[in-house]
Amino acid sequence: MRQLFSFVFLFILPLVSIGQFEPSYRQITVADGLPTNTIYDIIQGPSGEIVIGHQYGLSRFNGLDIIEMPAREQPPALSNLVMIGTSRYLCRSFNDEIYLVSGNKLHAIDSLSNKRVGYSTFFRYACHMYRSKANRISIVCDGMKPQDITIFQLPEDAKFHSVTEKNGHVYAIARDSLYEVNLNTAQLVKKMAIGSGIHQFTYALGDSILLFKPQENRLHYVTNSGLSEPFIFPGYNTNHKVNFIREIGDGLTAIGTFGGLYLYDRSFQLIGNYYTNMQISCMTIDKEKNLWLGTLQDGILIIPSTEIRSVKSNRLFGEATTTSKLYTINDSLIALGSFNGKLSIVNEDGFIQKKIDFDRMDEIQSIFYNKDKNELLLFCKQLLVMDYNSGKIKNEIPIPPAKTIYVSGDTIYCGTSTGLYVLINNQIVLNSDGELWIRNLLPYKNGLILETPSGIHYFDNTELKTMELDEFKAINELPKPANFIASNDTIYFTSNASVHYLFQDKVETLYRTTSNKLRSLTSVNGKIYAADNKNIYLLDGSVIDQTKGLELNEIKGLTNLNSSLLVYNTERIQVFKQFIGKNENPPRLFIKEITGSFDRKLISDFSENLLQISFEILPNISALGNSKLAYELSGEINVSDTLTVAEQEQISFERLPYGEYVLTLTAINEDGATSKPKKFNLTVNRPYYATWWFRLSILTAAVLITLLIMRLRIKVLQRKNIEKLEKERLKTHALIAELKAIRSQMDPHFIFNCLSSIQSSILNNESEQAYENLTVFTKLLREALLFTSREFISLEEEVGFIEKYVHLEQMRSSSPFDFELKLDQELDISNARIPSLITQPFVENAIRHGLMHKESDKKLVFIVSKVDGGFEVMIKDNGVGIERSKSINAEIRKNHQSTGVKAIHDRIELLNKRGHLIKLKTITSDAGTEVVFTFYHKK
Repeated sequence: MRQLFSFVFLFILPLVSIGQFEPSYRQITVADGLPTNTIYDIIQGPSGEIVIGHQYGLSRFNGLDIIEMPAREQPPALSNLVMIGTSRYLCRSFNDEIYLVSGNKLHAIDSLSNKRVGYSTFFRYACHMYRSKANRISIVCDGMKPQDITIFQLPEDAKFHSVTEKNGHVYAIARDSLYEVNLNTAQLVKKMAIGSGIHQFTYALGDSILLFKPQENRLHYVTNSGLSEPFIFPGYNTNHKVNFIREIGDGLTAIGTFGGLYLYDRSFQLIGNYYTNMQISCMTIDKEKNLWLGTLQDGILIIPSTEIRSVKSNRLFGEATTTSKLYTINDSLIALGSFNGKLSIVNEDGFIQKKIDFDRMDEIQSIFYNKDKNELLLFCKQLLVMDYNSGKIKNEIPIPPAKTIYVSGDTIYCGTSTGLYVLINNQIVLNSDGELWIRNLLPYKNGLILETPSGIHYFDNTELKTMELDEFKAINELPKPANFIASNDTIYFTSNASVHYLFQDKVETLYRTTSNKLRSLTSVNGKIYAADNKNIYLLDGSVIDQTKGLELNEIKGLTNLNSSLLVYNTERIQVFKQFIGKNENPPRLFIKEITGSFDRKLISDFSENLLQISFEILPNISALGNSKLAYELSGEINVSDTLTVAEQEQISFERLPYGEYVLTLTAINEDGATSKPKKFNLTVNRPYYATWWFRLSILTAAVLITLLIMRLRIKVLQRKNIEKLEKERLKTHALIAELKAIRSQMDPHFIFNCLSSIQSSILNNESEQAYENLTVFTKLLREALLFTSREFISLEEEVGFIEKYVHLEQMRSSSPFDFELKLDQELDISNARIPSLITQPFVENAIRHGLMHKESDKKLVFIVSKVDGGFEVMIKDNGVGIERSKSINAEIRKNHQSTGVKAIHDRIELLNKRGHLIKLKTITSDAGTEVVFTFYHKK
């Protein structure tokens, strides 16, 4: 066995910045809509929008869109943005041309411009806007009124620079002196000598004022007696040009230079020198505590937190290499394996400690650090046992690909794709070849948990065999248990979207997530974090995603790094030393424009009827476009929904029914905080055709047209029946019988009597009753016309037709009668089929011949019931009976001959010949008549 690789390169490296973790950021460049990557100043307005001064003027950013502020002429490069109102700003060019920003427009202010050498520095105190220029400090704006009042002036040959305002006092450097001026009294408080030197800076840190001399790397506190003894910024390069020095909260000091950003803690110890390949020009902190850095070549960096840091894998390997395996050593060092046989050891700040090249193009699949022997075990084509200090390979053992390694004493356990390998003193003592594909090994009781795609198993170290434990049955019954970790005496694992734990042989659910599938689990400071490929989930229900600083577009794994959460994939590593909490700041909803057919009072005619509302939700920086608008429209119709701002910045409603509406709009940020609702009262005027007189005239015309169409339709049907007589004799007889039945049902007397009754209601100002009866009558005629052309209709349609017919008979009858409809609930009348209008003639006979001749207590009952093999329809009246009715009719109408009932009998006979089974039975007496139809299902 070879003891060494042919080439082993081991570097004990100094701390170099090439691999340093840097604060995570989101970058905005010309690719995202910026007019230029050269940025000079950034400020956030009170509404939450970001105003950007750059090489070509000003732009406005709302979190989604970058809008260039228009001006009469192309403006020069602009800087020194200062807010003077809710939507007004002052700024100046490098030629000291002064501009006012009002709304989204840029205006040049000639009255404040001064082309002398030097340029203005604006700052604000109370309600005044101040300017330091050349040798003067003056008030240039009182509220909203421009002016130019000098409050303090130096000799002509002096010039102010580096002006800092703190609690109404201005600290400004001129020549070799520092001046403190009280803005309230416009008096010089003190002047102190600070020594010669250029590019000196003052800045406020907490309640103190400090003076920084970059070329000497000296930092002084400004005291009542002068300057304190100097401090030195460790790691600061005096050759880097300084653009600003500022406090960024929690006592941290930020120095923006042409050599990147320097961060120092409260004791002025270096936290890091970041973005060293960028020229940092300006800085601001927004209301959501995002740190904004402007650069002169790389656009804008948005940093959610300086405690969330990341680095690309190729910087840790020093070349275009990606990470195949990550392992933490004693929670303070990170071991990174690559896909091409390279290993890097990195400390918790991202500085490379060691780099080893195994000179082979094979993936490092697993890593384990044996603290007792100070050995690093890893699988790279073979199992390698390496001395950690020297980097020498002590043993090289051929085994199948191992995804996981665990060491206890002199025993090495390797979970491979073909089973578990056990080695004692580097000699293989067990090979469970082909039994299991092991993804993870975890110590449990006196053995190991073997995690496999099919579930988990227990390996007994004493007996060197795999067995099943009772407590594992409950785990294996869960869907796809995976990602097992140990924390104290508890085993945690995932199952689809939930996190479970095993404690004292009991399995319980810790929490559930909204994920489809969790793929990684870790414990940090007693808290359990789970991740899918996009987000990280916590027990309290919070989610770490892009809005909370997560940079990785796909998560490969999580682990603990010195009480910080480390997240990684093949391309990048990210460390969360702290987490961004829920954004409790309520967003604000701004209505940009209301267009469409609605006027200023939000009233619209019905004909055009279009409402479009363009809106904006601010601030929207952290939300990354995930802010939402919830809307609710209540009135004649009710509509509600929620839309995402990144997908839609306008809401529209078209063709609303006439009436009154209330539209409520509410903005929701990425964590559910809501704005104050905005309500709009809308009115859509009634159209002319919705008036009662127009509807009545339309209905009258509809009745006349329906009558005409019905007569024409009947003639057409008659002509078609005659043409088909010779071809389908049997079918023609059936149709002729049906038409006779229909004609007998809907005779002109009935039609004109109904119209006369409706006309009488109208003349008696019973418009609602007339309208109702006319509607029923129109529907009855339309159904009669429709059903005439159909051989069969549903029982539901037959019953509905009879109800309308009886209603009109009751309406026009001078002698009222009662009507009762009984339906068997077990019968599905919508699917049951019946010959069209077959019962109507018998209902008509019951009314006109049975009940008409009775003086009082008249009642008609229509009963539908289910029977074996079909259903039954009974028409029952308590009239005078058939025989008595015939004698009365004989006296009144001697030549009358009823053909409707005969046509029904003919029709039944023809249908039965065609395979249908219909029975008709009539029972009559002086107490009334019962007509019973029995319809059996066709076989």
